[in-house]
Amino acid sequence: MDIEPDRLSGRKTTATVIGRVPAKFLIAAFLAVEALLVRYYFRDWIVMGSLAVGAVWFVLDAPLVWKDRKYLPKQMRLFLWGRT
Repeated sequence: MDIEPDRLSGRKTTATVIGRVPAKFLIAAFLAVEALLVRYYFRDWIVMGSLAVGAVWFVLDAPLVWKDRKYLPKQMRLFLWGRT
């Protein structure tokens, strides 16, 4: 979400190096692995489901929804409310 500020400040982050869309797929992969770990070790279906939904969201978001556009501040606040 903060790729532009990172680029402007000269920070070298994964998202600034590989780009917004590949970063979304990377996040989806991490969320999917986390979901599998939670399922295997903790058998917590609620947490696993939340992580899996997040992974699916990023997989759909990258090619279909926002693609390479940045999120607006209102959208970021909405997403963060959904994560609490």
